[in-house]
Amino acid sequence: MADLARRYLFVPAGGRGEGMGHLVRDVRLARALGRGCAFHPGWLDDAAIGSLRDLLGRISAELRPRIIDAAAERGRWDIVLVDKRRTTAAELAALERLGAVVCLDEGGEARRTAPYLIDALPRIPGAEAANAASLSYLGLRTNAGRSRRGGARPSRVLVSFGGEDARDLTGTFL
Repeated sequence: MADLARRYLFVPAGGRGEGMGHLVRDVRLARALGRGCAFHPGWLDDAAIGSLRDLLGRISAELRPRIIDAAAERGRWDIVLVDKRRTTAAELAALERLGAVVCLDEGGEARRTAPYLIDALPRIPGAEAANAASLSYLGLRTNAGRSRRGGARPSRVLVSFGGEDARDLTGTFL
């Protein structure tokens, strides 16, 4: 569990065009950090806000993060975790007024100027280096203890890229 005196603000993207992976990842992290967490829903569509409320409702009331209106929130946050695909320079500047910004898997303008950058996803060679990068941040499940029936090769394979495949990556991959 994290330092209870620290305050963490999560700024995920989610919904149409963004998928739900950022939101789910941030809720899991907020649950692990415990008290002192809140969510800024400014980059979530209505359906994603509904999903956020549902996911947070599964966390015990004493540890449940709040959903805030960052414009009305006067308190300064120790860490502002921005988990979006693309953050503009103007968005980054506005978020930096709320606290120390950490961008997670950032691919937009903010990648070049973010004070701290974490890559959980592998980057293409030659991309700007992050302060920290590791696949271990993804929390991937293992198939330990599972084996194929009778050693037979599978006849079909399902490939999933999350809740949305706007660029038809599945079709391209297959």
